[in-house]
Parts: sequence; structure tokens; C-alpha cells
Amino acid sequence: MNAKKVLLVLGIAIMLIGIPAGILLYSSPTGFNLGAKDTNKPENVSATVLSPQSVSITWITGKAVQGGVGYGLSADSMTLFTAESGSTVNHAVTLEGLAPGKNYYYVVKINNQSYDNGGNPYTFMTSVGLTVTPTLTPTPASLVPGESGFPSAFGTNDPAYDLNKDGIVNTLDLELFRKGNK
Repeated sequence: MNAKKVLLVLGIAIMLIGIPAGILLYSSPTGFNLGAKDTNKPENVSATVLSPQSVSITWITGKAVQGGVGYGLSADSMTLFTAESGSTVNHAVTLEGLAPGKNYYYVVKINNQSYDNGGNPYTFMTSVGLTVTPTLTPTPASLVPGESGFPSAFGTNDPAYDLNKDGIVNTLDLELFRKGNK
């Protein structure tokens, strides 16, 4: 009878230790995996802004596969997709036609499997387009009409001296000049 009690106690102890250990291994993020490592899983995923309207998404995989990027303006609506042109281990997808200054969400897609950033989509923000401000070049003083230039401009249609815009430089233009420079 003693041997039966020992076996019973040993069985209960194994169950008490084994069940929590099994639950822990099963629920662990790294897990207990008897299968092979997922060589399609993207690593070193990054986004590089190329312009206000384009971004390059890069990643590497353990074996040559063809992938793509699903993306959109919200995590719930990544309806746009750009695929790679062929299989590789060093992946790069350029997303074009993006809106400047916007947050985008994306996932890497390989063989109908979406890979994200630990349960959340990856993100990037496009740059804001630059506004070009023209540089004003001052007009040389010799090109600014002066009273001394009117005699030589009389009878011409020189727009610098035709101040009343009647098509001919005359004394009326000279009078307008004098009134404007008092």
C-alpha cells in the first residue's frame, strides 16, 4: 500500500508542477515551438522619407521571398498596397503619391501573412512640402525712370515712362511723374 501512496503523491506533484509550466510555456511570447522558425518574418523594418510624397520601406528576411506593403491613413483602413517586383532577402518598396505632412500606418505582407510591429501597425509621417519664396532682385538705379530720362523717351511707347498707359510718352506722363515724386 505504501508504494501506491508514493505513486499517487508523485502523480499529483507532477500535475501541480506540469500544468502551470505548460500554461507558462504555451502563453509565453517566445513560446515553446516545436516547428521551424518563420524565415519569412521581416526584420529590421524601417521607413525612410524620400520626399513629401514618397517613402521607402525596407526590411530583410531569412530566405528570398516576394513581399509588399499594405498601408493607409488609419490603422483601421490600410487599403492601399504596393508589391515588390521579385523575390529577395533585402526588401525595398517605394510608396508614392502620398499626401505631404500626414501620418501613415503600414504592415509588411508576405504570402498572405501580415507582419506588424508587435500587434500594432508600423507608422511613418511624410514630410511637409517646402514653399519656395521668390527672391526679389533690386532694379538698378539706371533702370528706374527719372525726370532726366523723359526728354529722350518723349514720342516712344517705353512702358517705364508711359505712366498713364496711353501708348505714348508725353508731357502728361512727365506731370504724373512729378506729382508722384513730391
